[in-house]
Amino acid sequence: MPADPSPGDDRAELGRDGLFRTCRGHQEAVALLSDRRLHANFRRVIEWVGVTEGPLWEAAAASLLSMDGAPHRKARGTVAPAFTPRAVERARPFHRGLANDLVSALAPDGGFEVVHDFAGPYVAAGICDFVGFDPAEVATLKVALYRVALATKDIPHRAALLEEGVDELVQFATSALEQRRREPADDILGRTVRAIDAGELEPAVGSALVAGILSAGHEPTTNQLGLMVATLAEAPDAWRAVGDGRLPVARVVEEVLRHRGTNQGVLREVAEPFSFGGADLRRGETIWVSIAEANHDPRRHPCPEAFDVEANRESHLAFGVGPHYCLGAALARLQLQEALHVMASRLGPPSVLERVDYEGGGLQGPRILRVSFEPFSG
Repeated sequence: MPADPSPGDDRAELGRDGLFRTCRGHQEAVALLSDRRLHANFRRVIEWVGVTEGPLWEAAAASLLSMDGAPHRKARGTVAPAFTPRAVERARPFHRGLANDLVSALAPDGGFEVVHDFAGPYVAAGICDFVGFDPAEVATLKVALYRVALATKDIPHRAALLEEGVDELVQFATSALEQRRREPADDILGRTVRAIDAGELEPAVGSALVAGILSAGHEPTTNQLGLMVATLAEAPDAWRAVGDGRLPVARVVEEVLRHRGTNQGVLREVAEPFSFGGADLRRGETIWVSIAEANHDPRRHPCPEAFDVEANRESHLAFGVGPHYCLGAALARLQLQEALHVMASRLGPPSVLERVDYEGGGLQGPRILRVSFEPFSG
């Protein structure tokens, strides 16, 4: 069991922010997210907005984000071997080729809307290929993925849109699993079908697992790619250094994830009472773990507001930590690395012409990011 942190500044205290206790420190976030006495419960979020039955509630209840303990380990373990850093390397040539194709399709005047012209199609095609979907279905799936992404920004007012998008993704997943049963292959769909047929997964959990991978593999990386381009528009020297090979692309990606990550935080529910950070936590209480603030904790990262690719900073929490560490972290890193490698090696540094960010909660990032590029001098 992780030891309680020593108090000493306000980041070590779990204060109240509206309805929730709030964790702001890096050390405290690691301890809480690793603590088995806290559970993820996305179903509860859906219930808060008045949805207590129907397809959306059922999908939320069957999601990895509403599981802990043995059920979570079993469901996650079905596909986890496909998401190891070594396993995802097979996806690198596909993503490099896709990124090059998208860059080649740039408008002659250099105008480029990053989210819709590059990030959205690049990430959607990448996750669909990785899971095992027919490429012909990607365009249709993108619509459902966008509905879900938009609805999660304001669930209280967009629950119907969220239900529509989630139901569509679950139906896509169920149909794809049936197709994979008829045409076996060693991909995510194939692994899930084998687990269902062996009685290791309930069919509804299998469909929710695939739908969740599609959704979680689309919006966060799409947002993060937009944030990466916007961040590097303010750091053109780093862009040039990646382009001419002086700076490892992976180092830049990691600092972007720490400095300006799409994941602002996660909710956890207290499953059994305990004391932490000067607070007595009651069963059923909710804690907001602020990933953004933890990644800017000066006790962990000196000068945390600076974007510094030379600082060689210690680990960030953009992908979380503990039992619910992002399943697709290695794939997301690969996608971001290949996108940046291709753009920086073929295009000069970007300048932002127009930026409109998503409003509301959930994952953050630009929904419109129009840029121009300097002539490439590599």
